[in-house]
Amino acid sequence: MSIGSSAGATHQRPTKGSNGSYPFDVGIATIPQVNAAEPKVISQGPSLCLFQSENPQETIAAWLFMKFLTTNVEFQAEFSMASGYVPVLKSVAQNPAYAEFLNKADGGDYISALSAKVCLEQEHAYYTSPAFVGSSDARDAVGLLIQTCLVDPGTDVNAILDKAFREAIISCEEGN
Repeated sequence: MSIGSSAGATHQRPTKGSNGSYPFDVGIATIPQVNAAEPKVISQGPSLCLFQSENPQETIAAWLFMKFLTTNVEFQAEFSMASGYVPVLKSVAQNPAYAEFLNKADGGDYISALSAKVCLEQEHAYYTSPAFVGSSDARDAVGLLIQTCLVDPGTDVNAILDKAFREAIISCEEGN
């Protein structure tokens, strides 16, 4: 099992064997929910930053380029298919090439399409949270917390959870 991003899905696929096929198909599932009636999925991803230049024409050119990257349906479709990232425009789903890409979704050659398809199917549950100093440390600590809870062979689950949670909090506090 792996918890990751849409763009990381292709890194979870096994290598093809000598017969040209994968030893198994990878499955992708939505995030487990505390309340299935009101699902929540954090939407994160790479950020685009625009810096103001002393030359106003450079700033305008950078803005126009960023606008193109984020509003051009054809570019978003091609970028998503090549990178595994989910498009930022809903209208990309109507792009014929992208729709064909999603129709090929599988756990082998088209695992990036499968990942995007699962992400798009849960878009109603997306939310964002503001970044803050230490937010990356907190995400890393939660990742380790999950790993500890899933891997630790102990039998007292509550003790394991309490210890791992305390260690995660200490780790975050030390990071600040």
